[in-house]
Amino acid sequence: MWGDPSVPFYKLVREAKERKFKVVATLQALHFQSMETPYGVDKREYRLLKEVLPHLDALPVFSDGTRQAVIKAFPEYEDKLTVLRHGVQVYPAEISQDEAKKRFLENLINQANISEVQEEEIKSLYEIFFSNKTVLVGSFGFITEDRDPLSVFQLRERLQKKLPEHKVIGIYIGIIQKRADKPRTETLPLLNQLKSIHDGSYNLFYEEYIPDEVLPFAFRALDFTVIWYQKATQSGRMAFAQGTGTCVVGRDIEGVGETLALAGLPAAKTLDELAEKIERLVLEPERREEIERQGLDYANRFSFEVQAQKHLLIQQAVCSGRQLPVLDSMLTGF
Repeated sequence: MWGDPSVPFYKLVREAKERKFKVVATLQALHFQSMETPYGVDKREYRLLKEVLPHLDALPVFSDGTRQAVIKAFPEYEDKLTVLRHGVQVYPAEISQDEAKKRFLENLINQANISEVQEEEIKSLYEIFFSNKTVLVGSFGFITEDRDPLSVFQLRERLQKKLPEHKVIGIYIGIIQKRADKPRTETLPLLNQLKSIHDGSYNLFYEEYIPDEVLPFAFRALDFTVIWYQKATQSGRMAFAQGTGTCVVGRDIEGVGETLALAGLPAAKTLDELAEKIERLVLEPERREEIERQGLDYANRFSFEVQAQKHLLIQQAVCSGRQLPVLDSMLTGF
């Protein structure tokens, strides 16, 4: 789809129009803070949009920032744009954090493909995980430079200095994604770096895939889920985490930053700034509970069920020739 030129996608859209179909496309990876163009989208996105926008009946985008960037680049197609935010899978909120920790740790000890030494390390830390003087920060997912898993441990170190009365544990669990366009060897230096950071006490890294049925408990077990991508537009992993009740914190960048702000969750430009915000939440438990409630409110507001109904509203507008509905935009006056 993102090829140069993007022949397959363009052909698909053009063929649909030739057959008199209505065409709606959601391009999930559109930037709005890129320096590659004056508009905020990057060059390959600009080329693709230039090719396909004339043939689309609607282009839902995930954020206000993206909508504004596309309008800046192609003002003649403003009427084809509407904001439809990334849906959130909401999980049962009645599962307590302690119960989530039990299920998560039991899976690591009994089911995960980790060494006996690592199993013993987890067992030795088991009670510490449940202490109110322990702060657990981390994330899970594929190991890539863009996702910057090292940031979890860099943040942990900063937090430990700010919270000497607490034990701050950083944890990252993930594997290198199998990709046809990128050999595994390119990511091995990062993997080896993560392995070298693991000390079995404060910094925990496991090269392991977390099963889908365990992942909600893994996120809920964390005190703070860290989303610190180097290059990101939107994050499906962040949306997944939001639905579990964990307190998501992250980098103020593109759609990730817009989502965190909209959900009332901590976002920052630097790890030092983020560490300061987390420190305040650790020392003010009532404030942290309020932040977590705000996060769940966002998750329910933009749940998969709610967002699916909005897709139908777009379909109805396109098929009837009406103006697209204003769905999730937080901006006024357009």
